[in-house]
Amino acid sequence: MFIYISKLDSAKRQLEMAIKLYFGNHDPVSIHTLTCASYNILKGIGKKQNIKPIIKSTDYIKPGMEKRYLDIVSEAENFFKHGCKDSNKLLKFNPEITLTLIYDACHMYYKLTSEYTFLMTILKGWFSVNNLEVIKNGQYKKKIKLIKNISPTNRTDFYNKFKDLENHTTIKII
Repeated sequence: MFIYISKLDSAKRQLEMAIKLYFGNHDPVSIHTLTCASYNILKGIGKKQNIKPIIKSTDYIKPGMEKRYLDIVSEAENFFKHGCKDSNKLLKFNPEITLTLIYDACHMYYKLTSEYTFLMTILKGWFSVNNLEVIKNGQYKKKIKLIKNISPTNRTDFYNKFKDLENHTTIKII
């Protein structure tokens, strides 16, 4: 049996699975790999519509340093998907970068579709609650503080608290 799937739907499915695995504290390598696959599809679609990612954009990188920057931010992604080079190399991988890539992928998906899915909304809330010090907008900060006050600090508990709302109500996290 065959299924027909668009690039955008493929990116959405991979991204949502990465989010589920992330909140379930599953294998960080698998989460990162799924996130990067989705991210690259969204980046490619976005390029045609002049929608740029945050993390893998070289707009603010010094001329001549673009390749070096992209090599650094793509090191884990390339390590996890290619086996022909450096087969004996060990990678020092920080899984925390994955959350930022998931967040950026959600943002690109939104720019392309004008929607955040329910899972993307929960992820965006988690990212915001845990990165309040970097958030710029004052009104937005007030909303996040409210969520933070009623939300658990453990990401799995956070997810479980909000996932039950999916079919009962709409939550919006800007």
